[in-house]
Amino acid sequence: MFKVGDKVVNDAFINSDIYVFKKLMPEIGMALIAHDDDEGACGLYSLRHATPEEIKAGHRIDLETLRDCDTSPNCKKFDERVK
Repeated sequence: MFKVGDKVVNDAFINSDIYVFKKLMPEIGMALIAHDDDEGACGLYSLRHATPEEIKAGHRIDLETLRDCDTSPNCKKFDERVK
């Protein structure tokens, strides 16, 4: 399970942020997480511990495959703009 201060990622969000676990709210199946100065609640089912590689890099690395996908003409690399 998660402990206060753990580095976590939210698999329900398609972003590269690493969050800090703040508080467990088991009565509603939620957790309080924070990134920079923002805090928010999310479902426990969508959290996982950040890997040591992700913590070192400062962002999620499991999204790399999504950034390079070629299954749709609308799918662009993360930092490209759709024109």
